[in-house]
Amino acid sequence: MAKDGWLAKVDETVLGTDDFQEIRREVQPIAGMWPAFAQGIGLMPSDVREIELAQRGDPSRCLDSAIEKWLNQGYNTERFGLPSWKGIAMGIKQCGNPALAKRIAESHPKPTSQPALATVAKKEPTSQPALATVAKKGMPTLFINVICVPQWVMLCHGIECIDVDGTMIA
Repeated sequence: MAKDGWLAKVDETVLGTDDFQEIRREVQPIAGMWPAFAQGIGLMPSDVREIELAQRGDPSRCLDSAIEKWLNQGYNTERFGLPSWKGIAMGIKQCGNPALAKRIAESHPKPTSQPALATVAKKEPTSQPALATVAKKGMPTLFINVICVPQWVMLCHGIECIDVDGTMIA
């Protein structure tokens, strides 16, 4: 496994503002290195300067502001991804604390068997829900109820959707 293979095992579930307190507890040890952490999670140097001025250089308050901005996606999400524990671990690693980054990674592993989820609807309009099977190789089968609408919609790729009569939906 690669030197940083542990990063591939970190939970990538999107975090939100409800997760602030837990994130804050986890990253408190690097408060003094908050500028490097902030840039490691995707904030721009201009964001770091703005936060530092607004919080008058107080490391704890600056860290809080950086986390809030990150959770509210005030950064380049295309380049750095959405807020997740993996992003936190990468930011902490970048600011020079790989031991803390690994500890966070171990505390927040990817879910081991997460069923594939999709929203599926059949082509034939009807007001009756239909039962469909959503399956992905190597994953548990998930049975979902779908409401039929004029056009089918598939939000996840790489997933087979099979109608109850065995017909492939998408």
